[in-house]
Amino acid sequence: MGQATLHVYHTPGHIDDMICFAVDGDPTIIVGDTVFAGGPGKTWSADGFQTTLRVLREVVLAWPAESICYPGHGPAFRLGDKHAAIADFVNRQHAAGFFGDATW
Repeated sequence: MGQATLHVYHTPGHIDDMICFAVDGDPTIIVGDTVFAGGPGKTWSADGFQTTLRVLREVVLAWPAESICYPGHGPAFRLGDKHAAIADFVNRQHAAGFFGDATW
């Protein structure tokens, strides 16, 4: 058995106790329903959507571009290929009170 350092990221928004996992030195990140190739995970309230925007800005966009994200369903994707779309999304003006499904 080898040893590895597991990083656990608290990524609320889709649900309050959402987490993501990354192994130090490996580009793989298990993102669950935090982020998908086409958008963030569905939110259930306006507060949840605002939390998702914060998580995308402060957590997801801080991961290396080489990260390969594995969502809970749908295709895996390289974060660097989506970085510009995610950054544009978090900086965009969203309708007051918005929540639900969103796409980049």
